[in-house]
Amino acid sequence: LTSFFSIYLGNEYVFFLSLNLAIAGYSFFADFDGFDKGKGQLGKEKKKARSFFKKIKYYSLSDAIPQLDLVADELILVDGNSEITFFSPVGVSYGTDGRELKFSGKLGRYTQKDQLLTISKGAHLYNESTDLKCVNATYLAANETAICEEDVVSKSVSPRTGDKLDVNADYLKSELNKQITTYKGNVKGKVTRKRKYEYPINFKADQAQVNLVSSIVNLNDNVSLKQQGVTATSRRGEIYLENYNKKLKYFVLSDDVVVREKVIVQEPEGPREFLRRALSERLEGVTSEEILVLTGYPKVYQMDDVIRGNRIILRRDSELVEVEDANTLFYMNNKDGNKK
Repeated sequence: LTSFFSIYLGNEYVFFLSLNLAIAGYSFFADFDGFDKGKGQLGKEKKKARSFFKKIKYYSLSDAIPQLDLVADELILVDGNSEITFFSPVGVSYGTDGRELKFSGKLGRYTQKDQLLTISKGAHLYNESTDLKCVNATYLAANETAICEEDVVSKSVSPRTGDKLDVNADYLKSELNKQITTYKGNVKGKVTRKRKYEYPINFKADQAQVNLVSSIVNLNDNVSLKQQGVTATSRRGEIYLENYNKKLKYFVLSDDVVVREKVIVQEPEGPREFLRRALSERLEGVTSEEILVLTGYPKVYQMDDVIRGNRIILRRDSELVEVEDANTLFYMNNKDGNKK
């Protein structure tokens, strides 16, 4: 490949260091990751050619295809522009199809051979649909894959539903060209609907994957969902972003499902509250109808009632429980308030 790069200085000037200053500068910058010493024959150190610049705008091409465009407080070129280190960069990295990913941070490095961008000490990567912040990040432009580690904060928007997804985690891998993002470690997220009057949903898990193309959020291990007065936990779960206003399941939990629901019943003398609990192997939430469907040996505890059946439907803020093939013990209140 033919490589070309240009440096725009404006009114600034270029510092070309002498050999002694280059050696001294190398000793100073060697404390940062990425400054490894090359070795020649018989173990002798092979010195690399370096150029040092301050207050610089840098732009590079490869076979007339843009690769990197940035401004930085300081920049070091190693062996031409095969390896670049920069301080306080603000710039753009280009994928193979010219798709842009903007970035900033305190310290960065770019290797031209593998088109690998590394941002350390406060990384920020973003494009029109995704915004990623973390301590350290790497971006492989060839396949448009970003990896973020430590204090990850991710913001994205579903192109199909307009839903906003805010997720925090310890680790993130985002395939930007496929719009698939995987999260690991202390995953906490929130789905905010485009319409303000529609209720958001909060989730937690050890691992999660967000697919913006299919509009699905997959959750694994120590899963928790919370929407309005309902909190449910399980081992696995899915959120179907497109099904919010359809008569279809909006979220599904499976394996050791536990549901806690704060029920508020409106009565002539005023609202009455109680906590309803349920256990099952599977839970489906149909948000458009405000119902929860329990299957897999479900059991519901509602005040003094224990309700069992093959399939149980709970309606939001209602004492009404629909049961198929019931095996149930009820305690009903008489008009005088005594149980019967």
